[in-house]
Amino acid sequence: MLFRSRTVSGSRVAYTGTAESYPFSGADLTNRVVRPQGPAPDAPPAVCRQWAHILTGFDYLVVAHAPYAYDGPPERVVAADPAATFVAGDAAGSLYRLSGPFTARAC
Repeated sequence: MLFRSRTVSGSRVAYTGTAESYPFSGADLTNRVVRPQGPAPDAPPAVCRQWAHILTGFDYLVVAHAPYAYDGPPERVVAADPAATFVAGDAAGSLYRLSGPFTARAC
């Protein structure tokens, strides 16, 4: 997943589940990388849907698979969203392309 995310260039990248951001900057370091603050993964549905507003405007979302997730929407919410397209993933995390307004309907 990290190798694949390095091929993304000149994009707005949001990431969750980790404090490490350097790998998401891209091989040419042109990505604008942000770790948005938002509700916890176990937040009630109404609070979870706040991610729809937070993730609007990003081109990509990286969901890191940490031993425990301390931020971000659960991956099932991202995977079910019509705006999110799975690009690559492995045991370390998943990369999704966001092609429109994120809805967070699966919260």
